[in-house]
Amino acid sequence: MLILLIFALMDLDTAKAAALAKLENLPAYKTAISDFQAKEKILADARENGTAQEKLAASAAFNRARLSIEMMKAEAMNHDPDVIAAIREGKEEEVREIRRVEAERKKTDDAEAKKVKIVFVIDNNAAMINRLATIKEQILCAVRNMKPDVQFNVVACNDGKPTSAFSGLQISTDNTCGQLSRWLSDVLTDGESDPYEVLKVAVNMKATSIWFISDEADPTLAARIQGISSKRLKINTVIDPVFPAESLLDLSRIFHGICIRDDGSIVNEKSFLPVKHIAGKSIFD
Repeated sequence: MLILLIFALMDLDTAKAAALAKLENLPAYKTAISDFQAKEKILADARENGTAQEKLAASAAFNRARLSIEMMKAEAMNHDPDVIAAIREGKEEEVREIRRVEAERKKTDDAEAKKVKIVFVIDNNAAMINRLATIKEQILCAVRNMKPDVQFNVVACNDGKPTSAFSGLQISTDNTCGQLSRWLSDVLTDGESDPYEVLKVAVNMKATSIWFISDEADPTLAARIQGISSKRLKINTVIDPVFPAESLLDLSRIFHGICIRDDGSIVNEKSFLPVKHIAGKSIFD
């Protein structure tokens, strides 16, 4: 009887091994293995360098790929429908947990996507010397009037390198306005200002709207920014009131923004449309 049992177990193991070997040759299984390996690498990278949300997303994707392989193996090696159902039931809790985590992540991502994130970018090159003081006053005025659900930051150049008022996006408070005022007082004209580099910093902050204040723009700037930005990014431009640059008008048009002068008048292709300036309001309002 014992010998028969041993042979029966050996036959079962042989059958399982054969079933697994057959499974490993199937294109669907090979694809699942490749997907699992890719997700494993993404998870490792996220654990080392990713944000909390990226780690969460990578972990959920990895677990989903692992469960897919386990189910394929279980179905290949167990022909009894009751056994397969039991295995599936055992994984249901894990699947439910993965879906719950993904739903929470999507909810967080959706809430984040709805936030208004404004970054003011000052191209403080030498030609901006006569405009800089007014622009800094206007930015500070705009920030003071911001709603609580709006986040902001300001970027400029210092010795040819981009620098920002804060390490990340902020909301308008007495404290952040005070910090911004002190930071702006140190922003001077910089002969080595690089518009692309300062705009890139703003784009990397996941800004939904950028106010780019400059006197001129390289004709290739729009194409370079398109290569690193999202489709929903809006770039507004503020141009020299005396010598308006058409390149800045083009930049705002490409990124679905508006182009204004320092006095708040809106620029279009043919003329300057006057806009009444309200005392205590910023031109950015």
